[in-house]
Amino acid sequence: MKKLKVLTTLSVFLFASLAFAPQASATPDGCGDLDNGQLCIRKVDGKWVTSYFRHSGDGSIKVRLGWQEKFSNGYVDSAQYDSPLLSVAAGKDVKYGRKPVKQSDSCIRGNMKHNSDEYVTKWVCP
Repeated sequence: MKKLKVLTTLSVFLFASLAFAPQASATPDGCGDLDNGQLCIRKVDGKWVTSYFRHSGDGSIKVRLGWQEKFSNGYVDSAQYDSPLLSVAAGKDVKYGRKPVKQSDSCIRGNMKHNSDEYVTKWVCP
């Protein structure tokens, strides 16, 4: 009987914990979750800054950071990788700022290139 009461109490606690657990927060505008990190673009002090935080992994990897623009007519400009080759280790981040030409009716997103793989953030629009 005591065992059943303990199991019932644990079951109720577990159900309540799951039912009232906060939802995972959404990725902020201008960010994109990758398998092993987060890639973002944000406006900081008048500059657009692309950043990549690497969650884990051995050693360091080399990446290039850039940006891309999408216009109101639907045209998407090619990605511009304007950073030097940056080295990033697990638990660290790299950032690169620039003042790209961004028209008032366009959107912008961050880009990252690692070897031949390319990654993008969500679009940031006015």
